[in-house]
Amino acid sequence: MRKIFYRTHRHLLLVLAAMLCLSTTGLKAQQTDVPNPDEVVGVIRMSDLGANEVLDMLENFTGKPVLRQQSLPAVKINFSSQGSMTKAEAVLAIESLLSLNGVAITDVGEKFLKAVPSASVGTQVPPMIDTTTLDAIPSQKIYAKFFRLNFLQVAEALPLLQPLLTQGAPIAFEKSNSLMVVDALINLQRVENVLAKVDVPSPMDTSIFFFTMEHVTASEIVKRLQTMQQGSLKRYFENNTTFDADDRTNQVIVVTHPSNETIIADLIKKFDIDVAPITLTEVYRLKHADATEVVSLVEQVITGQQQARENQGGAGPPQATRRQPVQQQTPANAAAAAALSAASDENLQFSEYMRIVADPRGNAIVAYGTHSDLESLEELVDKIDVLLAQVRIEVVIAEVTLSKDQVRGIDSFGLDYNIVSSGDSSSTPGDSDQVRFVSSAPTTSLGSTSLFSVSGTLKPFSISGVINKARQNSLVKVLSAPTILTTHNQEATINVGEARPVITSSQSDLSGGSFARSTVQFRDIGIELKVKPLIGSNGVVQMEIEQKVESVVGTVDVDENEQPIIGTRTANSFISVQDGEMVVLGGLQSLEDTESKSRLALFGALPLFGPLFGSKSTVQKKTELLMFIQPHVVTTTEQAMEDAQSQIDLLESKEEVQQFIEKGRFDSDEDEDGKKKKKRKKTKIKDI
Repeated sequence: MRKIFYRTHRHLLLVLAAMLCLSTTGLKAQQTDVPNPDEVVGVIRMSDLGANEVLDMLENFTGKPVLRQQSLPAVKINFSSQGSMTKAEAVLAIESLLSLNGVAITDVGEKFLKAVPSASVGTQVPPMIDTTTLDAIPSQKIYAKFFRLNFLQVAEALPLLQPLLTQGAPIAFEKSNSLMVVDALINLQRVENVLAKVDVPSPMDTSIFFFTMEHVTASEIVKRLQTMQQGSLKRYFENNTTFDADDRTNQVIVVTHPSNETIIADLIKKFDIDVAPITLTEVYRLKHADATEVVSLVEQVITGQQQARENQGGAGPPQATRRQPVQQQTPANAAAAAALSAASDENLQFSEYMRIVADPRGNAIVAYGTHSDLESLEELVDKIDVLLAQVRIEVVIAEVTLSKDQVRGIDSFGLDYNIVSSGDSSSTPGDSDQVRFVSSAPTTSLGSTSLFSVSGTLKPFSISGVINKARQNSLVKVLSAPTILTTHNQEATINVGEARPVITSSQSDLSGGSFARSTVQFRDIGIELKVKPLIGSNGVVQMEIEQKVESVVGTVDVDENEQPIIGTRTANSFISVQDGEMVVLGGLQSLEDTESKSRLALFGALPLFGPLFGSKSTVQKKTELLMFIQPHVVTTTEQAMEDAQSQIDLLESKEEVQQFIEKGRFDSDEDEDGKKKKKRKKTKIKDI
């Protein structure tokens, strides 16, 4: 805009000079410069007259010499007055004809006129009019007038005046909110007339409305209304309405025509309603599963669906997501496999808003998502958060001393069995007392200790039967008979042994003193059994069994400290059995050499000659460690109670135990006089 309406510095100086030095004292006085204006001059005819010839006529009528610029346009003017004219009318006609043909006439003082091309009249310092032009006689003489705006802004007035001007654009003075217009007097009169009508205070055709929001923020409503103002409601609100928000009072401020109040109020009322949010946050408290494990599983489902959607959308291979898959199987994984499969079959879909976080402290899941997301998540969690099956594992650890010709310790229990290779499955039990065993190759050999594992399933055999067999055979020794309870895919450990001190480091006085200090670490030496069950829905229990037997097989001196030599026997097995069936693990054999002395009763006691009447012999003792394992599946709490009750029924003092469970005390602890009894009957297992 400034490039259009502002001139060069030279131009501005000329304009200011015109304003300061050449302002007129009144337009009426200038108009009376024509001598005898009412004098009739007759009919005026012009035929192809040039500019100079027409200017000569002007000089004749006005009595003023005309200063002519050499670059006046070459014109041919034709005119016929069709009747007599006065001198004033003739001057007005000549000036108008010159103006129409690109020649502008201006006053120079009181005695001269100046003729210049119309295009450069603004630089020729036309006379400045400082009074109103409306009282003057219209003419085509060029003048300059300064218009000061009262209510309009310069930027608003320029588009209104520009189409009315013939001598170029007006000069704008934004700081003083003014315009200077150079044009013919008749045009200046029109400009002044227009400004008198438009440069007035704006009529109060707008109103201000305030709307208080109850459910939605005012800023959100304003954004929505402004979008509609540029779209569907553009024809109503584009130029006469503004929207603003007051966040402090949560009000929408509308400035618009009063006729728009109804439609705006109706829009705001329909926008400001209480609706459920798109996303919600919910907390799911788990009863059985671990929250961290469930979150990992569900995140895998969400990630898989997102990757599938990306592939279907043609985005190429899915990018790495923020969720990392669980690397290690946990107890909840196997139980959730069916739920995840069902979720895939039902095409559960989660939106991009879905987020889940585990709360370990409360064992809960905090979820954020849409209503559909939360419903799908709740359905999936209900299928995962189930009570996992448990298994009670009864174990008998027995040591069998093998005779000279005996190969396996299982023979001491009087069982008829059939041994096949691990790859042969054609052999089956012939009757209920016959058991099929599977043999495997030796896995370890440590000195006199050899390892050979044999496993099998004993359907008619029970733990009580194993114990009774051990009581009847002196070569069988029951080392331990523990019972453990564990859940699906959760490892359980049985440890039977003792802690032996082992010196790990020693310090002594290098100066020859008797100072010595040793660091001792106790190490568990004995039998360790680890069982990790996988419980199938059909009652089959798959058990990953790890056996480890450590024993002291000798001693050795280390820096004058006697240290034990620890022999180790290990075996790993993976066995599948039905609920209630028994598994026998054997083959952990050891061979121990022991020295025995014999002497004559009388002479062998002599101090010096006793050894001559005696003898020494080495006896080899071969033993095998057998483990009888019997799992019992418990799937519900009711079954757990029934199983516990059945174990209580095996006790001789089951009545006292039952009373303690029901009342929290033993009623038999006091006699009729209220005195405590000195002895209480021991609780022991019945022989079956």
